[in-house]
Amino acid sequence: MNNYLKYLILMVTILSLNLRCQKDSIVEYYPRVRTSFTTMQNDGTLIVTGQVEHHGKGKSLTAGVCINDSVIPTLLDLTEQIGISPELGNDFEVEFRGLELNKRYYIRSFVINEYGYTYGNTIRTGFLKRPLDPDCQPEINTIATTLGGTAYNIDSISTYSDTTWRLNTKANGMNYTFTFNKAPEAGIYFTSKKITYETHVIIQIRKEFNTFYAEQHTRMYIKEVGNNLYEATICDALYYDQFKDKFYLTARFRFSL
Repeated sequence: MNNYLKYLILMVTILSLNLRCQKDSIVEYYPRVRTSFTTMQNDGTLIVTGQVEHHGKGKSLTAGVCINDSVIPTLLDLTEQIGISPELGNDFEVEFRGLELNKRYYIRSFVINEYGYTYGNTIRTGFLKRPLDPDCQPEINTIATTLGGTAYNIDSISTYSDTTWRLNTKANGMNYTFTFNKAPEAGIYFTSKKITYETHVIIQIRKEFNTFYAEQHTRMYIKEVGNNLYEATICDALYYDQFKDKFYLTARFRFSL
């Protein structure tokens, strides 16, 4: 644990002792946090997502996650933390690299403000393994939705970046746009309605005057298959049409950065 974090814990402990002499409820001063879920990347990186549920009376200074492989983790164990404030939102994400595979870990979030620190719930991972290949193996450079019922060859693929990074494909008169925070790397991305983290991808379908967005949490697999050549696969990404009926998107294609 670094010296800054030790100093921060000492200071908030002193402040918390002072609070015990005041009449206000101590609970009002302390922040609250929840450990949400974990994601294992192809490169062995474990991503942990948490949420600050209450900032307390003070501004939240630090949120993070502690981890170990044998007991309930504390701030004395391996930790990763980030600065967070009410203005920046309540969700946060940290990464642990170099963890030993085929081992289970205990993971617990924490948050610190001027008055003290609190822990979130503890979750236990399964045995850490790099993700398997996608559940589906469609033909290369095809894209299909259950709206059309047929897999169509992709006519064109183009990329560009502005404040984000976009991959455009076109098939059977429909345009498909994949939006990332930055140029994608080999790994697993998750469909989302907005890019909150670098592991998110927005998949947009445009057909005539209609635009559809994939619902959250479908996995998109990207692997490197050659020098500067990548392959993307997504299986059954959920959408709703203009009549609120479900349909799904499946695709597999190659692109260069």
